[in-house]
Amino acid sequence: MEGSDKNDQDQVELNHMINLLEEKNARLLERERDLADKTEELLAQKEELTAAIEEVMAKNLSLSSTMSQLQDRNFELDQILYRTSHDLRTPLSSIKGILHLLKTEVQTDRAKDCCAHIESKTEQMDNLLRSLSSLSKAILEEPEFSVVPLMEIIQEVITSLSNIRASSNLTIEFNLVETGMKTDRALLSIILHSLLSNAFTFRNPGERGTITIHAYKLNKTISIEIIDDGEGISPDIRDKIFQMFYRGSERSQGSGLGLYVARQAAARLHGSIEVSTPSSNTCFTVKLPQID
Repeated sequence: MEGSDKNDQDQVELNHMINLLEEKNARLLERERDLADKTEELLAQKEELTAAIEEVMAKNLSLSSTMSQLQDRNFELDQILYRTSHDLRTPLSSIKGILHLLKTEVQTDRAKDCCAHIESKTEQMDNLLRSLSSLSKAILEEPEFSVVPLMEIIQEVITSLSNIRASSNLTIEFNLVETGMKTDRALLSIILHSLLSNAFTFRNPGERGTITIHAYKLNKTISIEIIDDGEGISPDIRDKIFQMFYRGSERSQGSGLGLYVARQAAARLHGSIEVSTPSSNTCFTVKLPQID
């Protein structure tokens, strides 16, 4: 009896182990099927990813080709801008010279009116070519950094705008805490010329006015503020005045390039120009990093 009981117990244990093995085999088979499904899914995803990568590479090649063509076209346009702004000045200078000679001759009233009209148009063309020349300088030429005397440059710009200033009935006040800075002299002159020309031009007719020029240094940044009490800038156009060819006033006789060129020049110097209207005044703030 004892032997029979032991055999029965062994058989039960054996059956239990067989059941456990069968369960484990079943789970293993299930996992193998899951693994096979996931492997198949991964292979499908790999194929999709490979196709996507090939498509991206093809688009990158096409984009690189397009960018190269655009760079070539931009270079050609830049050269056209440079040549146009310089080459047209020669015939324009000849026209102005001939006009000057004509004005010394005895003229009829009709001839005087014609000369005045030609002079006005040549002046407009001259201003446009100056703007284009400044734009080509701001875009094409690499900045040449040196320590420049700020007050001297401001005075040079004011002298160049003496005709506008004389008709504007203006007083200019200076508050230059910072008088020297390391920057590109020509680009800084372009910026100041544009901003001061605007301040001189857009005056309230018949009224005395004041332009205040501040310059100070803060955290390795030179800030130059030009504040005027002229006609001001409407909030409706404040975001547009730096756009190319934009003229926001009927009194504007220029090409609409001045502020656009000034901002391009500031960007070339890794700086910025912003406008605000504190206490009904107009304040242009130029911020340029101080180069070590």
